[in-house]
Amino acid sequence: MAVLLTVATVLGGLAALWYFWDKIHAWLRPTPSAPAPAAPPTPAVPATTTDRPLIENLIAELIHNRALMDRRSNASTPALRDEAWSAAHTVGLIPTPLRTRLNTIYANIRSAKDIHRSIEAVPMGADTMPEQIRIEQHLDVAVGAIPSTVADLRGLLS
Repeated sequence: MAVLLTVATVLGGLAALWYFWDKIHAWLRPTPSAPAPAAPPTPAVPATTTDRPLIENLIAELIHNRALMDRRSNASTPALRDEAWSAAHTVGLIPTPLRTRLNTIYANIRSAKDIHRSIEAVPMGADTMPEQIRIEQHLDVAVGAIPSTVADLRGLLS
């Protein structure tokens, strides 16, 4: 009987590890950090009339997202926007280092929104602190990169 109980306990522990492996793996994996800001770009070509509104919308969206992230609450994460970057992604004027920073900012915003969406269905009173910490980490990376990115985008328009 003791052997059967030991086997059942070990199998139960393995099943729990398998069931919670995605959360365990997320805790062990480090959060990617934003690349170091590059020198302000010097555009070789001025912004075209079609590129200018896309870049202006992108700047406005980044400023809006930064304002929401500065006064964080549980409701601010789903309100973060990423539509302007989807539209401006095709602008050929944006240099590769700046495009990489924008991708990092919006990847962190999307990750925070995805984590927030995943914990919305959790029953009231459940421990969601690890997920909340991950959301904060993603938003901190995005907040740190936004000011220099906005300055570089404004440099493209001038």
